[in-house]
Amino acid sequence: RILKNPQLLRLDIGIMILHAVMMAVFIGLPFVLRDHLGIAVSGHAWVYLPVLVVALIIMVPMIIAAEKKEKMKEVFLTSIVLIATACVLLGFWHDSMFAVVAALFIFFVAYNVLEATLPSLISRMAPIDAKGTAMGVYSTSQFFGAFLGGVVGGWCYGQFDVQGVFFGA
Repeated sequence: RILKNPQLLRLDIGIMILHAVMMAVFIGLPFVLRDHLGIAVSGHAWVYLPVLVVALIIMVPMIIAAEKKEKMKEVFLTSIVLIATACVLLGFWHDSMFAVVAALFIFFVAYNVLEATLPSLISRMAPIDAKGTAMGVYSTSQFFGAFLGGVVGGWCYGQFDVQGVFFGA
């Protein structure tokens, strides 16, 4: 019954794609930071951490506003477009620190909005007597997405370098 529900399947596929994109992006990013921007591996956290913290601060009011004003669909779709935009920015301008940080910020805001809202949507849409099963399928989809992202991201990197990873994501 859970696997036949089109709304739940869309959300399961959505989280699978989200995690595949995240994994692929983070296959390419360390190479960009090290090889294109000259940042030592030990310094990568100092790029990721401040961007992530600021993105989390921005993301929380977006979710609250979306919930209060019942604009979750618009925020959801905007987040998808923002992730695609971040990947395009990384694909074209991965030699610019400003562009990489801007793309990371966009990516982290959108990713965290989706990561926070998708489980809520699953639990709202799942039948009350099958919420555990629905969340289990959802969780399995997350991990399968991470696996796919690693495989596809690694293949894209091997074939097309970092640009291929970001455009493939």
